[in-house]
Amino acid sequence: MKTTCTHEDCFHLIDANEGRLAICNRKPWKIVLPVCGLEKWFLKRRSQGLSSSNLAARSHDEASEINPMKSATALKVTLLGSEWSSSMGGLSTINRQLAILLATHSEVDVTLLVPQFACSEEERRMARIHNLSLREAQKRPGYAESLDWLSAPPRDLDIDIVLGHGAKLGKQAQFIRESYQCKWFQVVHTAPEELGMHKNYPMAICKGEEKNTTEVELCKLADAVVAVGPKLKRAYSSYLRSYEKHQEIIQLTPSTFSAFSDVKQAAVDMDNFKVLTFGRGDPEDFSLKGYDISARAIVELKDRSYHLIFVGAPDGKQDEVAKYLLMSGIDKNQLTVRKFVQSKERLKELFCEVDLCIMPSRSEGFGLTALEALSSGLPILVSGNSGFGEALCTVPSGKSLVVESEDPWEWAKAIAGVRQKERSDRLRDIQQLKSSYEEKFSWEKQCDSLVEKMWDIVHGANVLNILLKTSKRRDTSFRTRKVEVVDTSAEQLTADSLLTPSSLDRFTQELQQMQLDASEVKSKTDLLLGLRNIVSDADFRISDNEGSGNCMFHALSEQLEIVKGIEIPHGELRQTLVQYLRSKPKLPDGTDLFHFVHGHQTWTEYLVYMQQDGAWGDHVILCAAANYFETRIRVVSSLLPSNDVIITPHCPVDESKPLVLGHIHEAHYVSLQPVQGTAHYIT
Repeated sequence: MKTTCTHEDCFHLIDANEGRLAICNRKPWKIVLPVCGLEKWFLKRRSQGLSSSNLAARSHDEASEINPMKSATALKVTLLGSEWSSSMGGLSTINRQLAILLATHSEVDVTLLVPQFACSEEERRMARIHNLSLREAQKRPGYAESLDWLSAPPRDLDIDIVLGHGAKLGKQAQFIRESYQCKWFQVVHTAPEELGMHKNYPMAICKGEEKNTTEVELCKLADAVVAVGPKLKRAYSSYLRSYEKHQEIIQLTPSTFSAFSDVKQAAVDMDNFKVLTFGRGDPEDFSLKGYDISARAIVELKDRSYHLIFVGAPDGKQDEVAKYLLMSGIDKNQLTVRKFVQSKERLKELFCEVDLCIMPSRSEGFGLTALEALSSGLPILVSGNSGFGEALCTVPSGKSLVVESEDPWEWAKAIAGVRQKERSDRLRDIQQLKSSYEEKFSWEKQCDSLVEKMWDIVHGANVLNILLKTSKRRDTSFRTRKVEVVDTSAEQLTADSLLTPSSLDRFTQELQQMQLDASEVKSKTDLLLGLRNIVSDADFRISDNEGSGNCMFHALSEQLEIVKGIEIPHGELRQTLVQYLRSKPKLPDGTDLFHFVHGHQTWTEYLVYMQQDGAWGDHVILCAAANYFETRIRVVSSLLPSNDVIITPHCPVDESKPLVLGHIHEAHYVSLQPVQGTAHYIT
């Protein structure tokens, strides 16, 4: 088992033997230590025990609690769902896609929670392939609605964030948040008030208003609101305008689906021009979805070579659906009605069979059916009163695919306009638009932003508690025995004395006490003296900064501007490096960086603490800076002669121009600037 030497200024990896203090036999101050990447330089973890048995036990416990592919500090996100597949419509599609994307993050551990008996073994296997867990909420007697079972997740399920959807899959989240003390993200998929205006059942408008009120009330209770697409973001921003907590709604605009990326569209044209419209063909939704507009548009074309294929009739109800569509005046010979398709493979075949997919909805929160068609490379036309239509209008040439009317004649003209092009040209144009859409609305980039928001909301609220815990630990460790800090030159700390356990403990306590109160240290000893003597011989001068916890970041910020021409304020630099560590929590060999962090219980706690203004920077931050900015960093110490360290990133860099910092008595960082007219290096 390898760990780091407990000496503050030694960065070698050594064997951790039980019952022995982890100190290496090399004397680092006799040579300049090159530090390649992240392997040899991290701080010690003396307070957590360095015996091989302790380390092995900790690793075993972590492995038993989390997905083996995940970090021990991963954010535990649970999505509420009704199923893994998409038999219930677009909500399930978005939920599954979101779960899969979140699971690609090493710092997110994802669970999809569904009612008992909702998933097959094959669906569980598919979930495991995507590195996420599919858990079931136990059946509850007396609750006829299976979705209500989700209010009581398995007791062994760890939850940092519960993600609900709409009213049906959001109401449970309020109870889960109370039970698990977690955060709640509410995703909105529809605007029921607007949909109610187009529904075909008694009191549709009244019920739409009631549903809308429920959706808004749930959003008010949630910790964050996610809207699917620009249209819903605008709607809920208006609903919640008076509610200051949610003035910033997160927009998630669905991108294309990779499941359809392997569809090969044939360039051969046919005599008949087949137009597809598909979705759930429930009678109450016929007017809302504009299915009648599809049929009437075919009638307006007055050309029997056009053929409408409707896919979405409830199984056994095909005749009823056909009867409704025939009322629009379409000829039976120009109409085909099929049942709803759940199979992705069957849907792919359908996209290859037709020439065009249209989505003439009178109102649509987003419109995943047309997006699925676009994902397969099939030309599309969509309603302007849809989130997808609004998103397309922001993409080059996308506006030409949007029909801003419910008039069947306008749809007929748009359909005829598509057919005027050669099929090969149509397919080429739609591929170009697909690429532009994917670039603008990247699943990965949007998911990265969502994960960042999750981290901020979960840990932002805990910052005070974490800082208090950290402060309490320090009080216990350091104030039980007041250490008088004196001038090290008078104390004659030699190399041999530093390598005895008693001297090491005393030295460590003195170091930690200095870090608790830098101003007190400065009043008792001239911390600059040793460093001045070292750097003056190399024609450098010290550029000091205020003695706060931000000193490392001030020094790095100044060096980046001088050496690399990068202007970045110290506060922004701190956040940039913390985010870099959050996205890269492991060494290239897979080792968690948390193994090299001192004084924090978890990697998450360390990152949350480190992102706070005034938190002391450490060697983890220094190495993050070296790798992020692709530069060597040299730290010249005042503690002992030639006691400096070179941090080298993984990539090749210009070794002649490192960032040069001074470390004064291991308590304060400064920038070392070359005296005017001298070369920018230090020997």
